[in-house]
Amino acid sequence: QVTVNKVYKGTPAEESGLLKDDVILYVDDIEATSMELSKLVLNIRGEEGTSVHLKIYRESTAETLEFDVERRNVELPSVESQVLEDGIGYIQISEFQKNTAEQFDTHLKGLMQQGVKGIVVDLRDNPGGLLGAVTEILDELLPEGLIVYTEDKYGKRDEYKSDANSIDIPMVVLVNGNSASASEIFAGAVKDYGIGTLIGTKTF
Repeated sequence: QVTVNKVYKGTPAEESGLLKDDVILYVDDIEATSMELSKLVLNIRGEEGTSVHLKIYRESTAETLEFDVERRNVELPSVESQVLEDGIGYIQISEFQKNTAEQFDTHLKGLMQQGVKGIVVDLRDNPGGLLGAVTEILDELLPEGLIVYTEDKYGKRDEYKSDANSIDIPMVVLVNGNSASASEIFAGAVKDYGIGTLIGTKTF
């Protein structure tokens, strides 16, 4: 079955009334289980300004409901934060997208202004994303030096470096078996520079 995993704030899905754990039965007249998920998603997506008709089953109320959802270009938030008890700042990065570094900077500054005495960066279930996004975030956190480099089979090497500007605050990074790619670069750099502690299970 095809299930809604998350409904982001301010998106057409939220505005139409879809909820997390809703099971999609039909996309227009296509039965959801009749094709692979990737192909089904292409039928949910479409030209901006058009709409898609979804028929869903909501287990919490045992209802079958129907929604017309407008297709819009949305920039999904990939960073969320809050202040936990004892003045600890919590930042969750769900994926490294082109606007993630900007979002991270906003959330981090907001936490620092609230006087947090340490931060937890949650990378659990983060599949990775753009190399440029993770290196931009690490540049803000790390002291001057090499963050990571890529090298092709011809020996061509691209280096990504951090400048001398960094933050001095205790940090913990949470990882699990689904923390992959750019998440592993983040965790590895934090460990290499000794600016934080990794907690969790072996990454992807």
